[in-house]
Amino acid sequence: MVAFGIWGTLYTVLFESIYTFHSLSFSLGSLMIIFFSFLYFFRVSVLDNYSSERLSFDPVFWIMVMILLFYTTTFLYFSSLTFVIELDRSLSYLLTRLVQFMSVTMYLGMGIALYLPLFSKKNSNDTLN
Repeated sequence: MVAFGIWGTLYTVLFESIYTFHSLSFSLGSLMIIFFSFLYFFRVSVLDNYSSERLSFDPVFWIMVMILLFYTTTFLYFSSLTFVIELDRSLSYLLTRLVQFMSVTMYLGMGIALYLPLFSKKNSNDTLN
C-alpha cells in the first residue's frame, strides 16, 4: 500500500497534472481492492474463518460485498474515462447515472450492514424467551 502511494505521488509529479483525472492510478487501485476483496472471500470460504458465526449477520462480510460490487462494476468506466467523455452525451450521461446508482447502493448497503448486529442480538433474545 505504501508503494501505491509513492507510485501515485511520482505519477502525479512527473507525468500527469494534478487537475486531470488519474484513470491509470484509479484503475490500479481498483484492481488492488478487487484482489483483496477476493482474498477476503477466499479466506472466509476456503479457510473457514467464520465457522462459529452466522456470516449473514456479519457487517464486515456485507461491507466487503458492497465494495466488491462497486469496484467490479465501475472499474471499466473509470479506467476508460477519457474515452467516455468523448462519447455521445446521452451515453455518457447514462454511464454516469450508473456509477451514481452503484455508489448509492454501496453506501446504503454499508449503512444497513452496520445495523446487522442489532438485528442478530434481537433475534437471539427472541429465541431465548
